Amino acid sequence: QPRRIACISLANRVASCIGEKLGDTIGYKISGDSCVRPGRTKLVYVTTGYLLQVLVNNPEAIKGYSHLILDEVHERDVDSDLLSLVVKLQMSGYSFKLVIMSATLQGDLFTRYFSDKKIKTIFVGVKRYPVEILHIEQLWDRYGARYGNYDMGRGGEGTKGIQAPFAGPAARVIRDAERCFGTSGYEAEGWEEEDKKPGKG
Repeated sequence: QPRRIACISLANRVASCIGEKLGDTIGYKISGDSCVRPGRTKLVYVTTGYLLQVLVNNPEAIKGYSHLILDEVHERDVDSDLLSLVVKLQMSGYSFKLVIMSATLQGDLFTRYFSDKKIKTIFVGVKRYPVEILHIEQLWDRYGARYGNYDMGRGGEGTKGIQAPFAGPAARVIRDAERCFGTSGYEAEGWEEEDKKPGKG
């Protein structure tokens, strides 16, 4: 995974789906942190940078795995491009299987890069999810009653903005929103309109 938060979140999600604790069958390894059980963990989520460092400094480490899955390969940066090169160079000497995944993947481009053989691209379909645009002021109308009669600070006399205990939940909403790729509502709306153009998505 390109990012640490996605790496840990996906490992948590998959572990919960099979009813296990993180670190049993499903684990993760990132720079400075890991959650695996040697001899038991079968699927390990890692970041692009972590895997690159492992393969560069200890190429033999790939022998411990039967499959290598590169996700979000369309997100091109220095680490991902170098990782693709290192993996390609190691494919001839080791017997692991390579799986490449992306929501916007140019399949032919990557199959030609990694192999001279004709490789079949698997398309799993497209599912759109409804998106609701919700501004911070609307949070009070929806959730404020749960936290008591506090003022959201809409310009009234003596208001102090978002006040406790609603400040905690509101801060979490803002923090989670900032983790999204493209936090601006205008950007998101622009992507939606762009996606509706002929030939998109």
